[in-house]
Amino acid sequence: MQAVSEEASVLFFLRRGSIDLALLDLQIAMPNAIELCRTIRRSSGIPIMMLASRESEEDLVASLEAGADDFLRKPFSPRTYLNHPITSITFITSITLP
Repeated sequence: MQAVSEEASVLFFLRRGSIDLALLDLQIAMPNAIELCRTIRRSSGIPIMMLASRESEEDLVASLEAGADDFLRKPFSPRTYLNHPITSITFITSITLP
């Protein structure tokens, strides 16, 4: 897991191919999670999960329209996160078979 706080860092890790899943928090992402989601989607097919603490249909729709694959409302338990479809699919597809 790699936490980044600048858009340039996100793009650096994308170019290296070292990101399997992007988790973007609508409340704290720099400078704007929706715009960052669009930027990631233009250059990568990695799964993008948006996180939000508000119960807002506008946030959900904007996230999906920007290219997010999934949306998870905070707070959530580790168990909920690990059993979310996008997380499960990312984990399964990241396993390298001999």
